[in-house]
Amino acid sequence: MIEWIQNRFKCKLVIHFMDDWLDTAYTTGVFKFLRKKMLEKVNSLVKNSDATMAISNSMANAYQQRFNREFSVFHNGFSIDSIQKYNLKKSSETQKIITYFGSVFEQAQSESLRDLIEVTASIKNIQFKIVTPQYSIPLCKKISTAHNHVQIEEINGSDSQFFETISKSNLLLLPVNFDKESTQFIKYSMPTKLPGYLASKTPILVYGPKEIEQTSSAQEKKWGACVTERNPEVLIKEIHKCLYDSSFQSELLKNSEIFLKKEFDMNQLREDFQAILNH
Repeated sequence: MIEWIQNRFKCKLVIHFMDDWLDTAYTTGVFKFLRKKMLEKVNSLVKNSDATMAISNSMANAYQQRFNREFSVFHNGFSIDSIQKYNLKKSSETQKIITYFGSVFEQAQSESLRDLIEVTASIKNIQFKIVTPQYSIPLCKKISTAHNHVQIEEINGSDSQFFETISKSNLLLLPVNFDKESTQFIKYSMPTKLPGYLASKTPILVYGPKEIEQTSSAQEKKWGACVTERNPEVLIKEIHKCLYDSSFQSELLKNSEIFLKKEFDMNQLREDFQAILNH
């Protein structure tokens, strides 16, 4: 269908990879026999496309070798001014709010999210908020059983819910499981919500394996605190720093603003995209 549209209307074909789903698609199950055909089709599309893009530097480097052609890096664009119209005031209550906003899957975030729930249960005056789609709520309830400090809320799809929730929080979470399957799937990805997180003026904690893009980026650019081992003592220590160390918070927020403007500014990304199309 894609090739037919391209040929019929003589339009340019631009491919943007957001996850490394090629490594895991059709590797098991009754449709395993489709993997070879799927890879042949993807290779054909990439070969005949006018431009190819990746969500991160590590993906671009890996895909350049895999497909033997250049890949540009394009993150999710973000209009920095758009967040200003929402209520961004921090809660004045003494209770600290730790928030995870987004989907939760067993092969992606659930075990690391469970770790975070368990270690924060020992902190006084803490609310652990999970804002997630309806399909993730049963799993979230399962991993948070017996923890009264957890509040689960369904995503309603509005920008106001997203921006007001993350901006009123005291710590935002980016968890990834440490198992091989999760690491393989997410290793090149940058979360769609990351620009909003960066713009919220709220510290970010990245908890997951060091091999994945979001962890290595946070460590290199210092826009988020990082815990790259499954160690409860190390994890709780870093959470305390994010919540109560004002100088550490200030450093994270300064670096978050720099990273946001450099990598996600919608106006600059729009110009870069048009330049590639007109090349």
